[in-house]
Amino acid sequence: ALEQKNIPDRISEKSFVEQGIADTPMQHEGINSKRHERKAFNQQVKNYRKSKAGYKNMQEKVINRGHLDSLSKHFSFNEKKVVKELSHELKTYISLESLDDKRRMLFNWKNSTLIKHAVGEDVTKQLLTINQQESSLKKADELLNKVVDRTTKKLYPELDFEQTTAAERRALIKETNSEQTIFKGSELNERLMNIRDDLLVRQLLTFTKRPYVGWKLLMQQEKEVKIELKYTLMIHDDSLESLE
Repeated sequence: ALEQKNIPDRISEKSFVEQGIADTPMQHEGINSKRHERKAFNQQVKNYRKSKAGYKNMQEKVINRGHLDSLSKHFSFNEKKVVKELSHELKTYISLESLDDKRRMLFNWKNSTLIKHAVGEDVTKQLLTINQQESSLKKADELLNKVVDRTTKKLYPELDFEQTTAAERRALIKETNSEQTIFKGSELNERLMNIRDDLLVRQLLTFTKRPYVGWKLLMQQEKEVKIELKYTLMIHDDSLESLE
């Protein structure tokens, strides 16, 4: 039920030690003479967890804000409004790192849901939520790609856009941000080669680890490309059928 509602928490009969969780478990209070001591102990655990969660949340905000600020000066006023709306829809900051995490989460969730669908389970509600999230993610990706391109042109005017992909430029800006360095000459070429190798390896791993959903995604990509191609050919008084 928690998985279906996209809630990360899980319930287990195992102890924290068995689950590898570094936390202090609360005690069953009961009704005997020790219940007040146990209640006080549990309250201390709750207070500690609340403080720990607050600190972690603050750290994440600082990190995400830092990543966002490195691109924020290249956002237009209207784009900043869209970022705010999409952040609310996706329940995460719109940054290169957070969208990568969101994409992986959605991919894994969709994979498990499609498998359930294949064996006859009713997953209509989950697929609807996933599709809505994917739509918002696509909008966020398109927006960030525009901003990344502006940033790349500013930082790397010598880069040939025709010889790079959007994914490669995103990875380049991520590395530029994380290392706070603008790469030049042979170092830039070496970075791009490593980025291409890394992206290829990740794509291959995706399809070998998740073959069913990988195939479904390829079919979806083919469908989208055909729609774009059909529209482009129509402008030039041609058709997909004649091209085939």
